[in-house]
Amino acid sequence: MNHRRRPRDEIVETAHRLFYEHGFGGTSLSDIARAGNLKKGNFFYYFKTKSELLIAVIDKRLAQSVALLSRLEVDAVSPSERILCFVRSQLEDDGEALPCGCSIGALCTELARMKSPALQRAREEFLLYQHWLAGQFAAMGHPEQAITLSTHLLVRIQGAAVMAQSIEDPSISAREIEGIAGWLQDLREAPAMPAGPVPGRAAGHPTLAATLAGPAA
Repeated sequence: MNHRRRPRDEIVETAHRLFYEHGFGGTSLSDIARAGNLKKGNFFYYFKTKSELLIAVIDKRLAQSVALLSRLEVDAVSPSERILCFVRSQLEDDGEALPCGCSIGALCTELARMKSPALQRAREEFLLYQHWLAGQFAAMGHPEQAITLSTHLLVRIQGAAVMAQSIEDPSISAREIEGIAGWLQDLREAPAMPAGPVPGRAAGHPTLAATLAGPAA
């Protein structure tokens, strides 16, 4: 069986890496073709525009995020363990947060600055994480604070990634993981709140099941 990646997959993978390293605006189609040893004609066979390629990259990231969360739900036995495993996946040295910072955070910031119509699609990864984390916090006994807690955690992760990159100090991420572990321990020991719907679901935050069904239009 031939396991070689299809040309389209190679283009998306190369674009994903270069958008991460140099930004969407700082990466040309020629850069992608050259880095992937691709003919420019092959590129236009699969993607008519750079913006079309950007959507494919975002969809790739969403699929990877769904796969990550699905694995955590299988491998981790408790909500707090799932949350900590998620944090480690984002901040440990072999994660994506170093050396270039969080790629989805950087991409959303750049697209917001450009007022790109692709921004809403790119935000879906953050919203996916926010809702999934909220579900874990609700299962820990904090349904009324679930969205607030999940948003706070994402802010901590993003802040640690930015600082570690900015001053080139990977130990920041390690210390933040340790601090979050202690914070989760405190939440586990806090009195449980009455069970109820996770705040934010009615507002249209995508569920993991909905994302598994396919990318939002």
